[in-house]
Amino acid sequence: MNTTIKTLLAAAVLANGLAIAAPAFAGEHEKEYEVQTSNAQTLAAAGVITKAQAVTIAVAAVGGGTVVRSAFEKGDRILHWSVDIVNGKYDYEVWVGTTGKVLRVITQPR
Repeated sequence: MNTTIKTLLAAAVLANGLAIAAPAFAGEHEKEYEVQTSNAQTLAAAGVITKAQAVTIAVAAVGGGTVVRSAFEKGDRILHWSVDIVNGKYDYEVWVGTTGKVLRVITQPR
């Protein structure tokens, strides 16, 4: 993510009070962000892809499967969409960056 998008995203978050839900199990470096409709429009204006786009990209990255969870998160100091997918013998967690780039694919046997 380039500096301009980071700045716009930070401004959008601060100006519109992006609701943050940090589950009790989330570590110091991982937080889940609840993106509400009004904030989704603000994020889109800042160049952030939608949840639906992130899901499509993630499913394509692992060759198909069933999405069991998707959320906007901050992990390793990176804002991203995290998409959990079940496909055959494996579970995947795919991190899709705010611009649509696949950042990480974590694979675990079922």
